[in-house]
Amino acid sequence: MVRISAQITAAQTVLVTGALGSVGRAAVHGANKLGARVIAGVRARQLSEAAGLQVAGTIAIDDEEALARSSKFDAVADTIGRALAEPLMAMIRPGGRYAYTSAIPDGAAERHSGVSSVTRVFAQPDPDTLRSFAEDIRDGRFAIPVSERIPLREAGAAQSRMAAGGGGKIVLTMR
Repeated sequence: MVRISAQITAAQTVLVTGALGSVGRAAVHGANKLGARVIAGVRARQLSEAAGLQVAGTIAIDDEEALARSSKFDAVADTIGRALAEPLMAMIRPGGRYAYTSAIPDGAAERHSGVSSVTRVFAQPDPDTLRSFAEDIRDGRFAIPVSERIPLREAGAAQSRMAAGGGGKIVLTMR
């Protein structure tokens, strides 16, 4: 997302929305590896938790005043999309890039002509990136928090918890 679609380079400033989720954390980690200045975009109630990420700063993406006070970004890596897309596009410097994983309103890209590229990101197999992330996990440089580990035989209950909005990742175990 940050390397190919947002085309982040060293010293650029990138806003990563949903920075506490799995995709957002991966985008933060990837942008940091590229040498970018990363700002974590999260809900206001998550600001203190997001401060624990390896980021240069945080911003409440559900606070219109905070967004209005923010300086512009070279790129936005948006894992939330929808109604948030247009306010975020307005925060991109002329010639900047917007990469997203969800849906955006029809015509949003056309209404923000100063943004040089608007790209929807789809998962693509990349052995080199997978190997790099696996090494970083092994060496303790990257982690996705796990809220609980549940035996595979209880997968139905785990699915029900996640569908009900139970926070965190659940790992199903074979033992």
